[in-house]
Amino acid sequence: MNSPCPICGLGRHPSWAPITPNQLTLELNELLTVASAFVPRRKAHLIWHHPLDEEHRDSCRRYAQVIPGLLQFEVSEAILYLDRPHRRGLLAHEVGHCIAPNEGESGADRAALRVLGTKIDYDARWPGKGLQVIW
Repeated sequence: MNSPCPICGLGRHPSWAPITPNQLTLELNELLTVASAFVPRRKAHLIWHHPLDEEHRDSCRRYAQVIPGLLQFEVSEAILYLDRPHRRGLLAHEVGHCIAPNEGESGADRAALRVLGTKIDYDARWPGKGLQVIW
């Protein structure tokens, strides 16, 4: 059963309690550890980017973005309410941008597959091309 997203109001989020910010940081660090030979050797920063909350209200696909050279991962609060397959797909995609910073969106997905061993699919229940997911 799905409950409304606390940010955009759409009913695509799981009805269980959200994960904690610390859990999200652990999930991101797991992926970065696997990709460590391919990303800059510096500390990653997970930032609660409030403008993304606003963007998420208008486009329910907007959960995260990254500044690859700084390893700065900017996320909307709504990412905490996603189920693990979607959260993992989003994070792997953003790490893919750090692995292949000049390769665009599909290049990030290819980099995630090549380095993380993670095939990113797109869940068509979200608008546009769908939301990243690892089934």
